[in-house]
Amino acid sequence: MEHTLSLSVSEEVYQSLIKIAAEEGKPPEELAALLLTLAAKSLSSDPLDKLLGILDTGAAGWSDQHDWHIGQAIIESMRGTSRHDQS
Repeated sequence: MEHTLSLSVSEEVYQSLIKIAAEEGKPPEELAALLLTLAAKSLSSDPLDKLLGILDTGAAGWSDQHDWHIGQAIIESMRGTSRHDQS
């Protein structure tokens, strides 16, 4: 069963969604649904929760923002870029 949601997002989020969707050749609604699905799955059973605090990653805020960091890596992968490649 599918459900329809109506969401309000900031202009910044909307423009990012439009840009990434265009780069991927997808409608922004399809990309938003995919990202929301991935986030919902991650929140419901986050396998990294068991590992939080056992490693020193050197990245400030990793334990609180690991999903954001993973999301950024996914977006960079979709774009074919990486923060680590930039100098």
